[in-house]
Amino acid sequence: MSYPDDVDIPVAAVDGSVVGITGPFVTSDTEFGTYSNEEFLLNVYDELLGGSGTILHDEGHGQFYDLSSFQTFAGYAESNGYTYNSTTDIQNATGTADAFVITTPSDAFSQSELDALSAFVDSGGVLFLHDQSDFNGFDATDNHNAIASAVNASFRFNDDQVVDDTNNGGASFTPVTGNFNEAIFPGLFEDRPGIGDGNPGEGPPLTVAQINEDAGGEDLVDPQENVVFENTGDSELELTGYSVSDETDKSYSFPDGFTLSPGDQVTLYSGTGNSTATELYWGQTGSAIWNNGGDTVFVTDDTGTTILEESY
Repeated sequence: MSYPDDVDIPVAAVDGSVVGITGPFVTSDTEFGTYSNEEFLLNVYDELLGGSGTILHDEGHGQFYDLSSFQTFAGYAESNGYTYNSTTDIQNATGTADAFVITTPSDAFSQSELDALSAFVDSGGVLFLHDQSDFNGFDATDNHNAIASAVNASFRFNDDQVVDDTNNGGASFTPVTGNFNEAIFPGLFEDRPGIGDGNPGEGPPLTVAQINEDAGGEDLVDPQENVVFENTGDSELELTGYSVSDETDKSYSFPDGFTLSPGDQVTLYSGTGNSTATELYWGQTGSAIWNNGGDTVFVTDDTGTTILEESY
Protein backbone atom coordinates (compact mmCIF):
# COMPACT_ATOMS: atom_id res chain seq x y z
CA MET A 1 0.00 0.00 0.00
CA SER A 2 1.23 3.51 -0.82
CA TYR A 3 0.10 6.61 1.05
CA PRO A 4 -0.26 10.02 -0.63
CA ASP A 5 2.44 12.55 0.26
CA ASP A 6 -0.04 14.64 2.27
CA VAL A 7 -1.28 11.70 4.41
CA ASP A 8 0.59 10.81 7.57
CA ILE A 9 1.17 7.12 8.32
CA PRO A 10 0.14 6.60 11.94
CA VAL A 11 2.68 4.93 14.22
CA ALA A 12 0.47 4.91 17.32
CA ALA A 13 -3.25 5.30 17.93
CA VAL A 14 -5.10 5.87 21.19
CA ASP A 15 -8.83 5.25 21.43
CA GLY A 16 -10.02 5.52 25.01
CA SER A 17 -8.11 2.86 26.92
CA VAL A 18 -7.05 0.91 23.82
CA VAL A 19 -3.67 1.67 22.26
CA GLY A 20 -2.41 0.46 18.89
CA ILE A 21 1.34 0.52 18.24
CA THR A 22 2.98 -0.11 14.89
CA GLY A 23 5.69 -2.72 15.35
CA PRO A 24 7.03 -4.20 18.58
CA PHE A 25 8.43 -0.67 19.28
CA VAL A 26 10.27 -1.37 22.57
CA THR A 27 12.09 -4.67 22.10
CA SER A 28 15.29 -4.93 24.10
CA ASP A 29 17.49 -4.38 21.03
CA THR A 30 15.96 -0.92 20.49
CA GLU A 31 18.43 1.98 20.59
CA PHE A 32 16.59 3.61 23.47
CA GLY A 33 19.25 6.24 24.10
CA THR A 34 18.94 7.42 20.51
CA TYR A 35 15.19 7.28 19.84
CA SER A 36 13.54 7.32 23.31
CA ASN A 37 10.68 5.03 22.29
CA GLU A 38 10.45 3.88 25.90
CA GLU A 39 9.80 7.44 27.13
CA PHE A 40 6.87 7.89 24.78
CA LEU A 41 5.34 4.54 25.69
CA LEU A 42 5.77 5.08 29.42
CA ASN A 43 4.07 8.46 29.02
CA VAL A 44 1.13 6.60 27.48
CA TYR A 45 1.17 4.17 30.42
CA ASP A 46 1.08 7.08 32.86
CA GLU A 47 -1.67 8.85 30.93
CA LEU A 48 -3.94 5.81 31.02
CA LEU A 49 -2.85 4.08 34.23
CA GLY A 50 -1.82 6.98 36.44
CA GLY A 51 1.72 5.85 37.19
CA SER A 52 1.11 2.43 38.72
CA GLY A 53 -0.57 -0.89 38.06
CA THR A 54 -0.04 -4.48 36.98
CA ILE A 55 0.84 -5.06 33.34
CA LEU A 56 0.47 -8.59 31.97
CA HIS A 57 2.20 -9.50 28.71
CA ASP A 58 0.34 -12.17 26.77
CA GLU A 59 2.36 -15.27 25.91
CA GLY A 60 -0.57 -17.58 25.24
CA HIS A 61 -1.11 -17.13 21.51
CA GLY A 62 2.13 -18.10 19.77
CA GLN A 63 3.64 -14.64 19.86
CA PHE A 64 7.22 -14.19 18.64
CA TYR A 65 7.64 -11.10 20.84
CA ASP A 66 7.14 -12.52 24.32
CA LEU A 67 8.10 -10.89 27.62
CA SER A 68 11.77 -11.79 27.20
CA SER A 69 11.80 -9.60 24.07
CA PHE A 70 10.47 -6.68 26.13
CA GLN A 71 12.57 -7.33 29.24
CA THR A 72 14.52 -4.07 29.13
CA PHE A 73 11.34 -2.01 28.81
CA ALA A 74 9.62 -4.13 31.46
CA GLY A 75 12.44 -3.34 33.89
CA TYR A 76 12.16 0.35 33.00
CA ALA A 77 8.40 0.29 33.63
CA GLU A 78 8.91 -1.47 36.95
CA SER A 79 11.46 1.14 38.03
CA ASN A 80 8.76 3.75 37.36
CA GLY A 81 6.01 2.26 39.52
CA TYR A 82 4.56 -0.64 37.52
CA THR A 83 4.54 -4.40 37.94
CA TYR A 84 5.22 -6.11 34.60
CA ASN A 85 4.73 -9.88 34.27
CA SER A 86 3.54 -12.41 31.69
CA THR A 87 0.42 -14.54 31.38
CA THR A 88 -0.74 -17.41 29.22
CA ASP A 89 -4.34 -17.17 30.42
CA ILE A 90 -5.78 -13.74 29.71
CA GLN A 91 -9.34 -14.88 30.24
CA ASN A 92 -8.68 -15.74 33.89
CA ALA A 93 -6.27 -12.86 34.54
CA THR A 94 -8.62 -9.94 33.94
CA GLY A 95 -9.29 -9.66 37.67
CA THR A 96 -5.63 -9.05 38.55
CA ALA A 97 -4.44 -6.99 35.57
CA ASP A 98 -4.71 -3.26 35.05
CA ALA A 99 -3.42 -3.57 31.49
CA PHE A 100 -2.59 -6.25 28.95
CA VAL A 101 0.14 -6.09 26.33
CA ILE A 102 -0.61 -8.21 23.26
CA THR A 103 1.97 -8.46 20.49
CA THR A 104 0.98 -9.92 17.14
CA PRO A 105 -0.79 -13.22 17.94
CA SER A 106 -0.03 -16.13 15.64
CA ASP A 107 -2.95 -18.01 17.20
CA ALA A 108 -6.41 -16.45 17.11
CA PHE A 109 -8.21 -15.57 20.33
CA SER A 110 -11.28 -17.64 21.13
CA GLN A 111 -14.66 -15.97 21.33
CA SER A 112 -14.67 -16.35 25.10
CA GLU A 113 -11.27 -14.64 25.28
CA LEU A 114 -12.51 -11.81 23.05
CA ASP A 115 -15.58 -11.42 25.26
CA ALA A 116 -13.33 -11.30 28.35
CA LEU A 117 -11.19 -8.57 26.79
CA SER A 118 -14.26 -6.61 25.80
CA ALA A 119 -15.59 -6.72 29.36
CA PHE A 120 -12.12 -5.82 30.68
CA VAL A 121 -11.94 -2.69 28.52
CA ASP A 122 -15.55 -1.74 29.28
CA SER A 123 -14.72 -1.81 32.98
CA GLY A 124 -11.73 0.53 32.54
CA GLY A 125 -8.92 -1.90 31.73
CA VAL A 126 -6.14 -0.77 29.39
CA LEU A 127 -5.08 -2.69 26.32
CA PHE A 128 -1.85 -2.26 24.34
CA LEU A 129 -1.78 -3.92 20.92
CA HIS A 130 1.67 -4.08 19.29
CA ASP A 131 1.30 -5.21 15.68
CA GLN A 132 4.03 -6.09 13.20
CA SER A 133 3.93 -6.39 9.41
CA ASP A 134 2.58 -9.68 8.12
CA PHE A 135 4.11 -9.63 4.64
CA ASN A 136 4.47 -13.43 4.67
CA GLY A 137 0.70 -13.80 4.88
CA PHE A 138 0.33 -15.67 8.16
CA ASP A 139 -2.96 -13.84 8.94
CA ALA A 140 -1.57 -12.77 12.33
CA THR A 141 -2.70 -9.19 11.74
CA ASP A 142 -6.25 -10.45 11.23
CA ASN A 143 -6.05 -11.96 14.72
CA HIS A 144 -5.11 -8.56 16.11
CA ASN A 145 -7.90 -6.83 14.23
CA ALA A 146 -10.37 -9.32 15.70
CA ILE A 147 -9.32 -8.04 19.13
CA ALA A 148 -9.61 -4.40 18.02
CA SER A 149 -13.11 -5.14 16.73
CA ALA A 150 -14.15 -6.97 19.90
CA VAL A 151 -13.18 -4.01 22.10
CA ASN A 152 -14.78 -1.50 19.68
CA ALA A 153 -11.52 0.29 18.91
CA SER A 154 -11.84 2.81 16.10
CA PHE A 155 -8.54 1.79 14.48
CA ARG A 156 -7.42 -1.30 12.58
CA PHE A 157 -4.01 -2.58 11.53
CA ASN A 158 -2.98 -3.38 7.99
CA ASP A 159 -0.31 -5.99 7.41
CA ASP A 160 1.99 -3.91 5.19
CA GLN A 161 5.58 -3.09 6.03
CA VAL A 162 6.40 0.61 6.28
CA VAL A 163 9.58 1.56 4.42
CA ASP A 164 11.43 4.85 4.18
CA ASP A 165 14.55 5.02 2.04
CA THR A 166 15.56 8.40 3.49
CA ASN A 167 14.64 8.56 7.18
CA ASN A 168 15.54 5.28 8.80
CA GLY A 169 17.65 3.62 11.45
CA GLY A 170 19.99 1.91 9.01
CA ALA A 171 17.46 -0.04 6.94
CA SER A 172 14.47 1.18 4.96
CA PHE A 173 12.11 -1.03 7.03
CA THR A 174 13.10 0.73 10.28
CA PRO A 175 11.72 4.20 9.59
CA VAL A 176 12.47 7.13 11.89
CA THR A 177 10.12 10.07 12.37
CA GLY A 178 9.98 13.30 14.31
CA ASN A 179 6.44 14.10 13.16
CA PHE A 180 4.71 14.07 16.56
CA ASN A 181 1.10 15.10 17.14
CA GLU A 182 1.96 17.31 20.12
CA ALA A 183 -0.97 19.64 19.48
CA ILE A 184 -3.52 16.98 20.48
CA PHE A 185 -1.34 14.74 22.69
CA PRO A 186 1.24 17.05 24.31
CA GLY A 187 1.72 14.92 27.43
CA LEU A 188 2.69 11.83 25.46
CA PHE A 189 5.80 13.48 24.07
CA GLU A 190 7.17 15.07 27.23
CA ASP A 191 10.83 14.42 27.89
CA ARG A 192 11.58 12.22 30.90
CA PRO A 193 14.51 10.13 32.18
CA GLY A 194 14.78 7.12 29.91
CA ILE A 195 16.94 4.09 29.41
CA GLY A 196 20.39 5.62 28.90
CA ASP A 197 18.81 8.94 29.97
CA GLY A 198 17.76 9.62 26.37
CA ASN A 199 21.24 10.76 25.34
CA PRO A 200 22.23 9.52 21.87
CA GLY A 201 25.10 7.05 21.93
CA GLU A 202 25.20 6.81 25.71
CA GLY A 203 25.53 3.28 27.08
CA PRO A 204 25.98 1.89 30.56
CA PRO A 205 29.54 2.10 31.94
CA LEU A 206 29.30 -1.58 32.95
CA THR A 207 30.01 -3.82 29.97
CA VAL A 208 30.55 -7.51 29.32
CA ALA A 209 34.19 -7.92 28.39
CA GLN A 210 34.13 -11.69 27.91
CA ILE A 211 31.78 -14.66 28.24
CA ASN A 212 33.39 -18.04 28.92
CA GLU A 213 30.33 -20.29 28.89
CA ASP A 214 32.25 -23.53 28.37
CA ALA A 215 34.86 -24.41 30.98
CA GLY A 216 36.03 -27.38 28.93
CA GLY A 217 34.77 -29.93 31.43
CA GLU A 218 32.50 -29.63 34.43
CA ASP A 219 31.29 -26.02 34.18
CA LEU A 220 31.11 -25.53 37.95
CA VAL A 221 34.56 -27.03 38.61
CA ASP A 222 37.72 -24.96 38.19
CA PRO A 223 38.42 -23.24 35.86
CA GLN A 224 34.59 -22.76 35.91
CA GLU A 225 32.41 -21.01 33.38
CA ASN A 226 32.41 -17.25 33.94
CA VAL A 227 31.49 -13.79 32.72
CA VAL A 228 33.95 -10.89 32.86
CA PHE A 229 32.53 -7.41 33.51
CA GLU A 230 34.38 -4.15 32.99
CA ASN A 231 33.79 -0.56 34.11
CA THR A 232 34.35 1.42 30.91
CA GLY A 233 33.27 4.68 32.53
CA ASP A 234 35.34 7.50 34.02
CA SER A 235 34.26 7.13 37.63
CA GLU A 236 33.93 4.43 40.26
CA LEU A 237 30.86 2.26 39.74
CA GLU A 238 28.84 1.26 42.82
CA LEU A 239 27.17 -2.11 42.15
CA THR A 240 25.15 -2.51 45.33
CA GLY A 241 21.67 -3.66 44.30
CA TYR A 242 22.79 -4.73 40.81
CA SER A 243 21.98 -8.27 39.71
CA VAL A 244 22.97 -10.65 36.91
CA SER A 245 20.59 -13.18 35.36
CA ASP A 246 20.29 -15.56 32.43
CA GLU A 247 17.40 -16.36 30.10
CA THR A 248 15.89 -18.76 32.65
CA ASP A 249 15.91 -16.11 35.40
CA LYS A 250 18.68 -17.62 37.52
CA SER A 251 19.89 -14.57 39.41
CA TYR A 252 23.01 -13.34 41.23
CA SER A 253 23.23 -10.13 43.28
CA PHE A 254 26.46 -8.20 43.63
CA PRO A 255 27.63 -7.94 47.26
CA ASP A 256 26.63 -4.81 49.18
CA GLY A 257 29.33 -2.18 48.86
CA PHE A 258 30.99 -3.77 45.86
CA THR A 259 32.60 -1.16 43.60
CA LEU A 260 34.50 -1.28 40.34
CA SER A 261 37.04 1.41 39.51
CA PRO A 262 37.37 2.88 35.99
CA GLY A 263 39.01 0.38 33.65
CA ASP A 264 38.86 -2.46 36.18
CA GLN A 265 37.35 -5.87 35.53
CA VAL A 266 35.68 -8.45 37.75
CA THR A 267 35.12 -12.09 36.84
CA LEU A 268 31.89 -13.70 37.99
CA TYR A 269 32.35 -17.47 38.29
CA SER A 270 29.25 -19.65 38.35
CA GLY A 271 30.39 -22.10 41.04
CA THR A 272 31.68 -21.70 44.57
CA GLY A 273 34.86 -20.01 45.84
CA ASN A 274 36.17 -17.12 47.91
CA SER A 275 35.18 -13.76 46.50
CA THR A 276 37.73 -10.95 46.11
CA ALA A 277 37.81 -7.53 44.49
CA THR A 278 38.48 -9.15 41.10
CA GLU A 279 36.73 -12.52 41.44
CA LEU A 280 33.15 -13.17 42.50
CA TYR A 281 31.36 -16.50 42.88
CA TRP A 282 27.68 -17.14 42.09
CA GLY A 283 27.54 -20.18 44.38
CA GLN A 284 25.59 -22.30 41.91
CA THR A 285 25.54 -26.06 42.50
CA GLY A 286 24.06 -28.79 40.36
CA SER A 287 23.44 -27.43 36.86
CA ALA A 288 25.50 -24.68 35.24
CA ILE A 289 24.25 -21.14 34.58
CA TRP A 290 25.33 -20.36 31.03
CA ASN A 291 24.03 -22.50 28.18
CA ASN A 292 26.86 -23.58 25.88
CA GLY A 293 24.48 -23.44 22.93
CA GLY A 294 23.64 -19.76 23.47
CA ASP A 295 22.22 -17.57 26.21
CA THR A 296 21.87 -13.95 27.29
CA VAL A 297 23.55 -12.10 30.15
CA PHE A 298 21.17 -9.57 31.71
CA VAL A 299 22.22 -6.96 34.27
CA THR A 300 19.68 -4.88 36.19
CA ASP A 301 20.58 -1.87 38.31
CA ASP A 302 19.40 -0.96 41.79
CA THR A 303 16.10 0.39 40.40
CA GLY A 304 15.29 -2.88 38.61
CA THR A 305 16.02 -1.42 35.18
CA THR A 306 17.82 -3.70 32.73
CA ILE A 307 20.93 -1.72 31.81
CA LEU A 308 22.92 -4.41 30.03
CA GLU A 309 21.98 -7.30 27.78
CA GLU A 310 24.61 -9.39 26.01
CA SER A 311 23.72 -12.47 23.94
CA TYR A 312 26.06 -15.07 22.55
